[in-house]
Amino acid sequence: MRLTSVRLAFAALLAVFLAATAVLGAKTVSAGPQPPQAPTYNFTDINSAGGNAATGDRISGQIDAYLGQLQAFRKAVPVFQRNVFLAMAGIALILALLALTLPGALNYLRLGMLAAALLVLGYGLWRTLVPLPDYAPTGSINLLTLVAAGAPAPAGFASRFLRFALSFVGLLLLLLVGVLRLTDWTEFGAARAATTTGASAEGPSETPAAEPTPGVPEPTWAPRTVAADEPAASTAGLPEASWPPPAATPGDPDPPAAGR
Repeated sequence: MRLTSVRLAFAALLAVFLAATAVLGAKTVSAGPQPPQAPTYNFTDINSAGGNAATGDRISGQIDAYLGQLQAFRKAVPVFQRNVFLAMAGIALILALLALTLPGALNYLRLGMLAAALLVLGYGLWRTLVPLPDYAPTGSINLLTLVAAGAPAPAGFASRFLRFALSFVGLLLLLLVGVLRLTDWTEFGAARAATTTGASAEGPSETPAAEPTPGVPEPTWAPRTVAADEPAASTAGLPEASWPPPAATPGDPDPPAAGR
């Protein structure tokens, strides 16, 4: 199998792990609205309800509680679907932006992150467009049909966190091994060197000329131009300089010190 095929397979696997980690993380934070729980009476309670007023009242209270939970669930589901879509859209946007900021040497990571962004966004859209679940019994409603009504309780926080932790650890291991084994570090270093060389080749920017200060006249002095036929300045009458200076003889007095 060629290295390109391995990178494509790794990108697909990375997309699945990223999407699963995002979805399971959202599930860990919020499991969603609580579905209505089925009444707890049984067939024996139904048989004895006719001759026992206390049993009949208990069954009626359980049915009222079930119907109240069902109404609360129907009101909470649309809000939960909206919140899930907003969360998934935000995570998809972050994944897409991170993918675009990675260098070209990590194209397989960019492909996997973009595919994960599509999967996460698709999940958010599916959660928004899925029809509202209806746990009410269909057909003729009687005490026996309500026994089978309701839905299983969602998983607890410990179970949801365990699923998220396993997915997150798997994602970290996949990223670590994939980056170490599939990244062409020579190409990565060459790209960085080319960027540094291009920045240094531009050189320092030239300093623009200073703008004249408003209200201050420009200097009019300029060196005098000597004409070609103008005679040179005469040095007649000036004493000739003796060079080098005469050496001191042993009998000459010392020169006076400065400040005396």
